Order: sequence, then structure tokens, then C-alpha cells
Amino acid sequence: MKNSRMICLIALALVLGLSGCEQLQPTPPPTKACRCTLDIQFLLVEVVDQHEHPITGLEISVINKHTGQAYDMARSRTMQEAIPDGRYVVFSDRLMRQINPGGEAIIVIGEKDGLSFKEEFVFGTDECGCHVRKIAGPDTIVLSDWP
Repeated sequence: MKNSRMICLIALALVLGLSGCEQLQPTPPPTKACRCTLDIQFLLVEVVDQHEHPITGLEISVINKHTGQAYDMARSRTMQEAIPDGRYVVFSDRLMRQINPGGEAIIVIGEKDGLSFKEEFVFGTDECGCHVRKIAGPDTIVLSDWP
């Protein structure tokens, strides 16, 4: 009898405990067959002056708008050498697991010689969850006060 009561109490506790949990929505299945590649996706932004000349040497900061988490783009700086002047890595597949697949608001700040920009982007993942993608945000940023 004691064992029956104990089992009933445990079962009741599990049912009550689980019913209070927020239910995660299942990810809808992709509408196409998915084949992820081993390529690493880098998302870039171009920064130019008012004459459309590329601005080089900017320090780039990438911050989650809602959590305040700063993403370390240091590993991407080695990639920067292979990218044309004036273009900067603002997000990559390396950070994919740290954002909401449907989209996450990200603030990108660029600074050099007392001038700066601050732009909002939305990054998420592709339909298959293989790579990051830009949902919103500029392709080019113009710093009009650049000397």
C-alpha cells in the first residue's frame, strides 16, 4: 500500500510539474530537402565615405540588442585579411547556435578616429538551420562626416 501511494504521489508530482513548464514549439519541417555544406557563411557590411571610398581599419563590435551579449568577432578578424577593403564581418556561422533561428536583433557598432556608426541588423538561420542569414539591415553604411 505504501508503494502504491508513493508511486501515485510521484506520478502526480510529475504531471503537475510538467504542466507548468512552457511548451517549446517544434521547428516546422523544411519545405525542401536539406543538405548542409561544410562551408562557413560570413555576413558582411560595406562601410564607405561620402565619396563611396572604402573605410578601412574600423573596430567592429557586435551586440545582441535584447540580451546585451557581445559576440567575439576576433576569430573572424583573420578572415578579414581576405575580404576587400571597406567590408567587415558582422556575423558568421560560428555564432549560429547563439541566436533565435527565426531572427535576432543585433547591433553593429563601428569606430575609428572618433567617428562611429551604430546600425541594427536582424540575423537568423536559413530554412534548414545550416547557415546564418541576414533578415534585415543595410548592405552598405555611409559615414558622411569622414574626412
